[in-house]
Amino acid sequence: MWLAGDELDPVGVAEALPLLDAGERERHGRFHFEHDRVRYLSAHALLRRTLSRYAGVDPSGWAFEIAPGGRPELAPFAGWPPLRFNLSHTRGLVACAVTVNLDVGVDVEQLRATRDLQGMARDVMSDTELGVFQALDGHARVHRFYECWTAKEAYVKARGDGLRLPVRSIGVETGPSPSLVLGADLADDQAQWQLECSTPTDGHCLAVALRHGRASRRNVVVRWSQP
Repeated sequence: MWLAGDELDPVGVAEALPLLDAGERERHGRFHFEHDRVRYLSAHALLRRTLSRYAGVDPSGWAFEIAPGGRPELAPFAGWPPLRFNLSHTRGLVACAVTVNLDVGVDVEQLRATRDLQGMARDVMSDTELGVFQALDGHARVHRFYECWTAKEAYVKARGDGLRLPVRSIGVETGPSPSLVLGADLADDQAQWQLECSTPTDGHCLAVALRHGRASRRNVVVRWSQP
């Protein structure tokens, strides 16, 4: 797991932009606001540089395709290792998770006390989670919402099913050993999943969902990347 800030100075922009392929540069140019363009560039440069930490490929040399469920994957190419990845970005932070041949999802969110947090919680939390959430107040309530939300989003992204999954059926148990509690309607085995939750900064929540089958838990290491 690699993290980076979402801001680049002019030198950083000049170094990162050539790493993107034509499609990425076209999407980069479509953003109306400069901060959105820079955040997109930061995230996709981080992805390419991170993949190159694990294989002898120049960051500009990676090619991607979209899997049937909508998840980006490496395009098949002889000699490339079976790397899997997932990318997330929010205001102030970008995150990239990389595995060898394992489904992985990552989500990072900025902690912010939005006006309709209660309504958002009713839409995504189970009844049990909602009861815990409503018993909290202040920063603890905000943190609990985003802890649950990032975990659910990471699981959805790892499955590659888009937003078709019923998120209220995805339970999240937090604490020293966070875990997923999956409803029967998800047709999945929660014993095959590993969940990691953290607060990489005072203002962000991060979650990683990893499908390791029934193997032992994997060591998820979080590192900060420098351009």
